[in-house]
Amino acid sequence: MRPNKNIIYFFVLLLSFQLFAHSRTAFSRPNSVYRTPSSYFPDLGEGKISLGFSSEMIDFEVPSNSSSAYINTKIKKWNLGISYTLLPDYRSLNAIALSPLEESPYEIGMHLQRRVYGYKSLYIDVGVHDLSIKNFNSDKGLFDDASLFFVVSNNKQFNNYDMTINYGFGTGKIGSDYHNYDDGSGPSMSPFLSLLLNTPYFNNKMNLMFEYDGQGINLGTQIPITDIYSLRFGVSHINKITEWAKRAEENNGDLALENDAPSIMFGFVMNIPDAKSDQERIKNKLLSDGGGPYGDIHPLVIIDSTKINEQAAEILNYKDTLQLYKAELNMLNNESAHIRKNIIILEDSTKKLLLDIEIDKSKRNEAMRKFQKSHDLLVEEDYNAALDMIDKVIELQPNLAIAYARRGTVYYYLNDTKAASMNWNIALKLDPEYDQVREILKGLKEGTVEPIYKNNNNEE
Repeated sequence: MRPNKNIIYFFVLLLSFQLFAHSRTAFSRPNSVYRTPSSYFPDLGEGKISLGFSSEMIDFEVPSNSSSAYINTKIKKWNLGISYTLLPDYRSLNAIALSPLEESPYEIGMHLQRRVYGYKSLYIDVGVHDLSIKNFNSDKGLFDDASLFFVVSNNKQFNNYDMTINYGFGTGKIGSDYHNYDDGSGPSMSPFLSLLLNTPYFNNKMNLMFEYDGQGINLGTQIPITDIYSLRFGVSHINKITEWAKRAEENNGDLALENDAPSIMFGFVMNIPDAKSDQERIKNKLLSDGGGPYGDIHPLVIIDSTKINEQAAEILNYKDTLQLYKAELNMLNNESAHIRKNIIILEDSTKKLLLDIEIDKSKRNEAMRKFQKSHDLLVEEDYNAALDMIDKVIELQPNLAIAYARRGTVYYYLNDTKAASMNWNIALKLDPEYDQVREILKGLKEGTVEPIYKNNNNEE
């Protein structure tokens, strides 16, 4: 892949800026980790505006803290920001007492950053910070304090954590940002390295930060108060924390503020949400693993819309497909509900059928016992008792042909030929292959039927 000419021009300019001053208050630049730039943040939402302030306390007794108020936003591939910074009075206590400053040193700066490359989890940004819009030193021009930089970011996700490693180098105040803003002896260019760890705590919005800015180690964290408001805490140059507030110590009245003196940072940020950006972010979460409540609003400084922009075209294509899947899913759910209803009906019918089978089995057994009893009574020539018993059999088993044949026989022995003939016809109707009954009816019609139990005990 041939290098982009714009990047080559950028590197040429990168070597030309060599001006310094400690105005890079922590978090006051867009897309920054602590003081240094980054190319990737886990949840950067395009179109959102971030308003905040941060203050670095060098000591409590000397009025030389550095504070900054800022506004940042992101538009497409650009990160933009404006900051107003009050600079520290780096002089010794005696010098401050002898000649107090008539005006607190300040500057108003503009900051630009642009994505030039992005593939999978690798991102490259270039930019320029600290363009001087207005300065307490009226002789400085727009580009006199400009800081050009180049940063490469790599993002990795593991378990519920999101880690970004940033490496790059920059000139100007990124190269050397001394508390003594009149000191120009620092390096013209300096490398930097930072690590941002997005944790699952506080609804995936708590961040831990580690940074080496070329002069010392900085540690920080961001803790959300609500979906919009967050607090930030940190320590600059923690490797020299034992020298914090050294000027305020006894017998140090002539000691000026060291260029890389440590400081304790406190900050606050408010993120104004953008409705369209939230809708795109929700779509993106629906296409990802979806962990967590996607309706929440994420702070701008820990939000990245890179993936949203890269997947915007795919989302448009997926939208219709998702609607079709949704309609198909609803249809399948309705069909499933109908099938479940039929299953319940079939289960009830099966249970009823099994119950009927058990009842019929019980009735059949009872009927067989009574049928045998009627046979015994018929043999004993107790015809009336036999008739009562066979009636009970027919009551239990109304479609039993042999029961009607038996009752016809009992009536025949009671000399009720008409009732006997009627019951034999019913038996034949229930069982057309009942040949014995057919022969009896034929003999009855021809007048050849004799009493069945006249000489033996066999039925029909």
